[in-house]
Amino acid sequence: MGKGFPHKFTRRQFIKKAGTAAGGLWLSSHLPPLLSGCGGGGQEAVQAKSIVAAVRKTTVADSVRRAVELSGGLDFIQPGQTVLLKPNLNSPDPFPATTNPEVVSAMIDLVKEKDPGRVILSDRSWYIDPTTKILDVTGIGDVARDAGAEVIPFDDGEWVQVNPAGAENWTQGFSIPALIQQVDHVISMPVAKTHRIAYFTMALKNWVGITSPADRQFKLHLLALEPKFGSMIAEIHLAVRADLYVMDATKVFVTEGPHEGDVRDPGLIIASRDPVACDVFGLSLLKYLGTEARIQDVSVWNQVMIRRAIELGLGASGPEGIELLADGIPELDAIRVILKT
Repeated sequence: MGKGFPHKFTRRQFIKKAGTAAGGLWLSSHLPPLLSGCGGGGQEAVQAKSIVAAVRKTTVADSVRRAVELSGGLDFIQPGQTVLLKPNLNSPDPFPATTNPEVVSAMIDLVKEKDPGRVILSDRSWYIDPTTKILDVTGIGDVARDAGAEVIPFDDGEWVQVNPAGAENWTQGFSIPALIQQVDHVISMPVAKTHRIAYFTMALKNWVGITSPADRQFKLHLLALEPKFGSMIAEIHLAVRADLYVMDATKVFVTEGPHEGDVRDPGLIIASRDPVACDVFGLSLLKYLGTEARIQDVSVWNQVMIRRAIELGLGASGPEGIELLADGIPELDAIRVILKT
């Protein structure tokens, strides 16, 4: 898959055109327990808050280590297990368009301390570019291999059709990599940034990279001008969930995105086991830094993607369901105020 799909636009042309027009807007073992505030289909939710850790240390590696530690650590990884790391490799542009290679290296080092059997780095880039190109141009492929991971783009493997219950906007289902069903744990490494079409791309949006090129082109992006675009993104998580989200906010786009825009340098690493909590903190950070009106002037809880994720029980439903833990973040109180509004 990923070859031979007809297209008339380059990636930048497509996103710019769609973004300008968009004025408004399987079940697996990787399903963590219900969190406080999550919908549970009638089941009683566990009364525990979702932890979001935000850290700024002297080095990226130290920030990653501390954020993972505060978020609950990696004790879910047992010796000999296979762990898949899924960064953001959407385009051949350096971070913040893609995940900071230092974050990738640091995360592989942490996982290897748990003595896994295999550590795999994988993703599927925008369907026009093969992922091998993105890995080479950004240097992430070499960084991952040097740190001891196997680099296996989803492009090279089998795709499995799924139709998860509740994914009502994917009327014909979608395909995900067979590889992601075969590993013991998945760790997602998104980037916090704005996005012309989706408004923002963070933990929830990073999961578009596990859908097949055909589904992204002919199902998801053909509906990019409709409000259900954000809902479809949230629904991908019904097929497979990550065990941990380690979000790169070392640099962020506060306008445009996902491959270019105005850049700020917050120097943060954000970690959580809850993609909704991760994203509302990321949105609050963008608002603190100053961002586009469609984010700045809207409650972080009222974005389409967030609302749909909450409906699906993917994470905390309000600020009362989140516990913020920080290290080296003097602006935390200001961000906390934004998150509550």
